[in-house]
Amino acid sequence: LFIRAALGHAYALAGNTTAAREILAELLALTETQHVSPYDIAILHSVLNEKNEAFAALERAFASRSEALVWLKVDPRLDPLRHDRRFIDLLRRVGLPL
Repeated sequence: LFIRAALGHAYALAGNTTAAREILAELLALTETQHVSPYDIAILHSVLNEKNEAFAALERAFASRSEALVWLKVDPRLDPLRHDRRFIDLLRRVGLPL
C-alpha cells in the first residue's frame, strides 16, 4: 500500500491529480478492511493541497502512535503543511524539536 500511496504522490506532482485522487479514494476505501497508514493518507492530502484532511490523517497517525511520525521534521512531502500552526503543535506533541 505504501507503493500505491507513493504512486499517487508522484501522479499529483506530475499534475495528474485525477489519478492521484483515484489512488487516494482506493486507499481510503481499503481502510475499511485493512490497515492503511494514516501518514501515507496525509501525504496524499498534503500534495493535493487538502490541508484539513491532511491534518486529520496526521492526527489519526498520532493517535495510533505511528512510527512514521519520526519523519515529520524532515519529510519534504509535508512541506505544504510546515507553516501551519497545527503542524508546529503536532511536532511539539510528538516530541520533536521545533
